[in-house]
Amino acid sequence: MGLASAMSTALTGLSASETQIDVVGNNLANSNTVGFKASDVLFATQFLQTQGVGSSPTTNDGGTNPRQTGLGVQVAQIAPNFSQGTVSTANSPTDLAIQGQGFFVVQGQSGQQVYTRNGTFSTNSQNQLVTGTGNRVMGYGINNEFQIDTTQLQPLQIPLGTATVAKATLSATMQGALTPSGDIADTAEVIQTGVLTDGSKSFPQVGPTTALAIDNTNTPLAGNLNGIYKYFVTFANGNVESRPQPLAANSPLLVNNQVVLSNIPTDNSGQWLTTRIYRSVNDQPGDTNLYRITELPTTTTAANFTYADNTTDAAIRAGAHIMNQTGPAVTNTTLLKDVVVFNGSTYQNAFPTNGTLQFTGNKGGNTLTAQSLAVTNTTTLKDLANFLQGSLGIQLSPGTDPANAIPSDAGTGLPPGASITA
Repeated sequence: MGLASAMSTALTGLSASETQIDVVGNNLANSNTVGFKASDVLFATQFLQTQGVGSSPTTNDGGTNPRQTGLGVQVAQIAPNFSQGTVSTANSPTDLAIQGQGFFVVQGQSGQQVYTRNGTFSTNSQNQLVTGTGNRVMGYGINNEFQIDTTQLQPLQIPLGTATVAKATLSATMQGALTPSGDIADTAEVIQTGVLTDGSKSFPQVGPTTALAIDNTNTPLAGNLNGIYKYFVTFANGNVESRPQPLAANSPLLVNNQVVLSNIPTDNSGQWLTTRIYRSVNDQPGDTNLYRITELPTTTTAANFTYADNTTDAAIRAGAHIMNQTGPAVTNTTLLKDVVVFNGSTYQNAFPTNGTLQFTGNKGGNTLTAQSLAVTNTTTLKDLANFLQGSLGIQLSPGTDPANAIPSDAGTGLPPGASITA
């Protein structure tokens, strides 16, 4: 039995050493495998044969130790080494690496979730990220509310060449810190929007009718015009001018003639005192401005009124009265429902006619109380400015602390807060 026991014990050592060599060989074979983690072999004693249990010391005897004979070794564990490997630069934009702990979640052939550190990915015919063995890479998607859906994993798809639905930002976070010992701000930041037009002012709805000026023998009169012209009409009251009619009329082709304007729009609102007529020019290529050729009292532009245009391009350019496409500017008292924006061809409302604006500011790391503004038919731009000022916690000058007075802007003199300027 002793010789057989010795041989079997030695065989366990050979078997364990063979396993260690297999693991080492596998580590060497995968030295260039992306995401591979090397393994270490841990050994443990297989069995111990007890030949004597030993005895405790007595008065006359010092006691004996137990006698045990080992019967071999076994592989207790093959432990992968998950320490961070070297992250290298890849040539493919779809290759990924995990810095630190974690795994990529991929979908197995039977739909089960499996894990890997190998981030060598590519895209399939459906533009889904897949591994080299065809497993789909899983991740969180976006729901119909444009929010990350963490309830379930789904294959990651890169929408190359496809149209996507965009959603405007509904809320934003503004954050900063104001220290008592810091410098006092003395410069205002002026945020300039696009030109806003007061849509409550009436304006011409159509352009005038144009025709060649002829005498009683139907012969065109000699004049100073040559080419095709555009005409626009606006209403004015001092320095305030309406927006022009959206559509302009083109005159017929001229050969050194005049143009007669008829059916000139009239004002029935009582807001305006004069009617202004503008025209394009042809003598300088690239000049797209419209210059004023005349200004008439609105009482003279009756139904049968006509105006003969025989002014040269140089003459109206010298007058330097260029038409403003946007029309009358908004003020603090302009209603939100009347604010319109000119986009180059048409005028569109900038605000809804009803609803509620909500805003929650953040100041000095603290979240401010949420503010809301009910938009009605009587809400003005000044109401909107006050709402923004209150939501952001802006303090007006000079403030409540005499020792740290809040100054107005050193350059413009504007006070802190929100205000509307034309």
